[in-house]
Amino acid sequence: MNDSPLNRESEEEELSLTPLLDCIFILVFFFLVATTLRDEEPRLEVNLPQTPLPTESAQPREALEIVITAEGEVRIGQEIIAEQDLPAAVAVAVDAHQGDPVLLVGDTEANFGAAVAVMSALSHAGVRDFDILTDPGSSQAPNP
Repeated sequence: MNDSPLNRESEEEELSLTPLLDCIFILVFFFLVATTLRDEEPRLEVNLPQTPLPTESAQPREALEIVITAEGEVRIGQEIIAEQDLPAAVAVAVDAHQGDPVLLVGDTEANFGAAVAVMSALSHAGVRDFDILTDPGSSQAPNP
């Protein structure tokens, strides 16, 4: 009943995408093979100037250590700093150790709020780069 010539032609006129995809893949392959990949820019040979080695009389810079104990006390040197005096004490210590590295040392059990207070005081004192001393021996996270 539905074998009319019009129905047969519409079923047979499906567009096959296989030849189109074959052509696209051939073109992509051709362009990949035909293009040359650039190596890194050639490096210029430059003779760098040499500096004399530091003499023995040059003293190594001493780091400004700020210690946070397990009880939450903040110490700069041997002096215990109260929380309300922390920004001023850090600013004075940073000025006294101008150019020296700053090292934040904290006990594992130390209060995180004390560490944040010290980092905030360092930021207000203009210190943007400081180190945090850790123990490289323990690679596992502590158990809660």
